[in-house]
Amino acid sequence: MPRILMTGAAGGIGTSLRKLLPPVYPDLLLSDLKTPDDLGANEKFKTADLADLAQGEAICEGVDGMLHFGGHSVEGSWDQIHQSNIIGCYNLFEAARKKGVKRVVFA
Repeated sequence: MPRILMTGAAGGIGTSLRKLLPPVYPDLLLSDLKTPDDLGANEKFKTADLADLAQGEAICEGVDGMLHFGGHSVEGSWDQIHQSNIIGCYNLFEAARKKGVKRVVFA
């Protein structure tokens, strides 16, 4: 798969995988709510709130596959969990379907 999107790029899993994936996926697009602190000059990044379907569609444009690590990974309020992990996940899968993303890996 030539173009891969990775959500949750600023999180723990995303930060670790950003160092390992470029040799395998040279056209890797990173996304998160916030820009990673250590974003390299050669890394492609788009900020997106997955609770907004239009933003999900924008990051899925032209993507062949996706690694989905975005969301709220620790305890939080119902609103945090609902927006990030339920609405955000639904929107991302819907955006992937609309944009023809061929494969999604969901952690």
